[in-house]
Amino acid sequence: MRLALALIAHDHGHSAAATVARRLVVYLQRSGGQAQFSAILAGQAADTEPVRDLLSWLCDHLTEDLSVAALARQLNLSERQFSRVFKFEVGLTAAGYVEAVRLESACRLLDTTNRTIAQIARTSGFGTPETMNRTFRRRLNTTPGDHRQHFRGASTQLKPDPVARPSDQ
Repeated sequence: MRLALALIAHDHGHSAAATVARRLVVYLQRSGGQAQFSAILAGQAADTEPVRDLLSWLCDHLTEDLSVAALARQLNLSERQFSRVFKFEVGLTAAGYVEAVRLESACRLLDTTNRTIAQIARTSGFGTPETMNRTFRRRLNTTPGDHRQHFRGASTQLKPDPVARPSDQ
């Protein structure tokens, strides 16, 4: 699959390869009431390698300072130029993208782990449960707890999360 995508990128550009990858990897319609947009996949369509590298790095550093100023420094651009480039290539503001990626991370952890809301808020870069709760209400019209219950189901029992520490619960 990687070879095919590399050939598509070589012949038709990275944007075309990202479009094919999204169609092959992601369901056309997610189940239930889940959001149909993935910020992470949308970011893979960025035209320039430095922006794609930044977006890849960002997903692994959600707890760090991801302000426009910090991200602009990563690309050695002024904040103003970075904002223009980011919006043009990704289609979202940097703040909107960071929030969407953090939200996707939190949703994934809520659906697949037994970590507490506080642990997930920290791991996803929201910092506090209150901040995460406000984002869930504003963007998804629900709470993290309700999201977990709806998409994981109350009857689903997961194995204890080895990352969770007793002091975090």
